[in-house]
Amino acid sequence: MWPRLTALNSASRGHNSRDQEIRTPLHSHHLVTGHHCVVTSNSLEILKIAQNFFRLPAPAQLPPTFTLRFWVDPEAKSYKPWPQPRFRGLGHLAYAGYDRENSLLLDLRRRIAIGRFSPSMAGDFDYWQRVILPPLIGLASDALGVTVIHCACVERDGEGLLLAGESGAGKSTLALALARIGFRFLSDDWTYLSHTDRQLLAWGLVTPLKLLPESERFFPELKQLAPGLSLNGEKAYEFDPEGVFGVRRSLQCQPRSLIFLERQTKAAHAFVRMPPEQAARRLGSAQGRLPHELSHMRKTQRETIGSLIERECWLLRYGGNPDAIAQVLGQFFSSRRPCIPKSNQARILPSFTRRGPDPTRRLTHTSSVGYFRVEGCAIRLETNSLSLLQRVCRMLPALRPSQGPRQIFSWRLVCEDNAAQPFLFPKSSSVSADGLHLVNLGPGSFLAMDAATGVGVGFLAEGLLKKEGGFEQLVPARLTSMTEVARRWAPVPMINIQNARGGVAGARR
Repeated sequence: MWPRLTALNSASRGHNSRDQEIRTPLHSHHLVTGHHCVVTSNSLEILKIAQNFFRLPAPAQLPPTFTLRFWVDPEAKSYKPWPQPRFRGLGHLAYAGYDRENSLLLDLRRRIAIGRFSPSMAGDFDYWQRVILPPLIGLASDALGVTVIHCACVERDGEGLLLAGESGAGKSTLALALARIGFRFLSDDWTYLSHTDRQLLAWGLVTPLKLLPESERFFPELKQLAPGLSLNGEKAYEFDPEGVFGVRRSLQCQPRSLIFLERQTKAAHAFVRMPPEQAARRLGSAQGRLPHELSHMRKTQRETIGSLIERECWLLRYGGNPDAIAQVLGQFFSSRRPCIPKSNQARILPSFTRRGPDPTRRLTHTSSVGYFRVEGCAIRLETNSLSLLQRVCRMLPALRPSQGPRQIFSWRLVCEDNAAQPFLFPKSSSVSADGLHLVNLGPGSFLAMDAATGVGVGFLAEGLLKKEGGFEQLVPARLTSMTEVARRWAPVPMINIQNARGGVAGARR
């Protein structure tokens, strides 16, 4: 049964500018990692993609906790092959860029995403299933109170067997082998855990299963497929396990056992009981670092992992044929009595000092600061590039202490060296909705503003700064116009200009 579609009015097309919001009259409602997600669009194709990907319906009468607005611009021209996507973020705003016509912006505070797409990308189901929707849910997981762990998961009779380990440990291979002997396939790489009402649940998404080319010797069915380039740049098979192997999927289960995998060369296996604290350290070290705006979610992550390690935790050292090891795992799972805690109190772990990955560069230091004047308000600009700040100083008037209290808007801009990607003078595209404004400046560059908080962020390719006239033509005018739009949208805090320093400041944050 698919979630219902709702048209708020008969219009299905709209025109977009920085001052005019997109129109997305079609709606569908879904249960995503335990949350009510509403998808709105002006494209029936995107609604069908969402139905096939999310699958679980949510009651439309309940208020959504997550909103996705995907607008298809009929005038946008872009076609395959699509370039590698780019994910960036600062504070509570995260960006995904696909090409100069296709991009989206995620507000983690309000749990809202807006995006602009070309008709060609809007109709590419495979690209949405592999590249657009899974990373978007991953980026939003912290804000939703969902903990993402690097493990595969299979389910039987509502109970989950989780397989953790480093890349190459065999999580995906064993998950498929287990699914072929009667388990339901839930995930092969990333599993989402929710811990609400004192109940721990594991969630999966309808993503393709990924196997490296070497897996062909264990699964002859792969010979009918052609490997391609995966999201992380690896050559791999990515396919629907339901269609190729006839296995069944599951999207939700209650975790029962957690097994850490360590591969060895000889064909053998051995189970070793793992203490909860050791399991917690392994899981905790793989968690990404949270920005300051989401620091309150650290406790939720610790409680979720604490609840998971109350289940049975094992280390499996193994080698040999994955079908044989799957049989061993299946018998081991069946022979153990369920060890799901009866207590309502989850173990709360101590805080870990995390040095985990920061793939979106969200934690980039922006230590160079300057204050500038725009009609009726002020801009506080932070950046990691003194050169960029000096360029803005030459384009925008400095703020003087004698000018008194004013509204202040905060911008954080990061300059990035994209030497591996040739710079082309960009043709920009934009999208606005729900107080969010996104300007996509082409490969590696964007500006985004959240009018509700008066906060703007952006990443700029170093090539844009070096291109003669490029920076001056695009960036200061965009900063000014987007700040003006935000100023009309909602009030923001006032500052005492007497305490602000005009021009360039090099103070550390």
